Amino acid sequence: LMKLCRWLKVCALSDFQAFRKCLKKIVLDDPECKSNKGLNFFDVAIGALNLAKTEGETTVPIKRRDCHWTCSCRDYYKKDSKKTLYMFAPIIKSS
Repeated sequence: LMKLCRWLKVCALSDFQAFRKCLKKIVLDDPECKSNKGLNFFDVAIGALNLAKTEGETTVPIKRRDCHWTCSCRDYYKKDSKKTLYMFAPIIKSS
């Protein structure tokens, strides 16, 4: 998530018009997990990506991944909450 947010912001800072067109959509898993403070990881990630899209002046759509009923990704996310938090929550660095 953080690399994708940085990439979307870089598009605003440089002349990457042709490169920016390569990204057709962003597909994001929904881990169906919440932080200790009740924040939904998916909603937080969508918010961070939308902010980066705004700063990167791109209109690429963000879609929720539709998993097959046999998919085990949600079990994986629930098993390691620290890693899931790292994957879905943006890290805010002061400048």
